Amino acid sequence: MSLIIVITFGTSDVQFERTAIASSDFILETKKEERFDSNFLKPDPESPVSISLKRNRELNSYLLVSPRKDGKTLLDNFDAFASIISLPLILLW
Repeated sequence: MSLIIVITFGTSDVQFERTAIASSDFILETKKEERFDSNFLKPDPESPVSISLKRNRELNSYLLVSPRKDGKTLLDNFDAFASIISLPLILLW
């Protein structure tokens, strides 16, 4: 019998801790909207790069709004965001 491990990244697998954002130079912009607030994270005020985040209801962190779109942005700009990304891996057996 062989062991197969599958690792996928979804909406809860890439997180940004609120304390890490607060203690960094990153900019978290919140835009008030009718139904919910939109949060955008930028490495610095002049950066054209940003990702969309939503609050994690269960933890003190933010999750990606769009894992595909924002995940691509993270991949293309990993060096800029690496210091505050949290990747809590959940294993199911």
